[in-house]
Amino acid sequence: MGRTKTGHSLYGDRREGAFHVVFRTHRRRTRTILGTVRSDAVELSCVGYHVEAAVESTNVGTRISIVATCVMPDHVHLVVVLRDAPVTLAQLVARIKGNATRNARLGRLLAEDTVLWQRGYYARRVRSAAELRLIVAYVNENPKKWAGADA
Repeated sequence: MGRTKTGHSLYGDRREGAFHVVFRTHRRRTRTILGTVRSDAVELSCVGYHVEAAVESTNVGTRISIVATCVMPDHVHLVVVLRDAPVTLAQLVARIKGNATRNARLGRLLAEDTVLWQRGYYARRVRSAAELRLIVAYVNENPKKWAGADA
């Protein structure tokens, strides 16, 4: 299942474990706000670069590890491992979303009243090393699947 009725993850209070996290742009209206897929790769927009930077800035030390990430045109995949993290999974996702939005607004890429993200996120606990390898492969192959769907 992974999500409650309000859209907040059931794993939101977790500070330990591996998770596949997906969050989407608001209403998925602008399917290219974060970038476009060309030749099986994502060409990030300026806003997409801010999202990527926000993800990279959270990958600190050994307590929060971003194992895989893929910024797609209208959503973001993360595979994150928390080890007695100083923040919960919900706080980590909120920090990434907030930093990306704030920096895009500071760069005048988004108007102050523009809502970039849908509320909440999807999270699935990764239960084994084998499952982790499969999910990382899925995240890394996501642009190729997207390009195939558009063909």
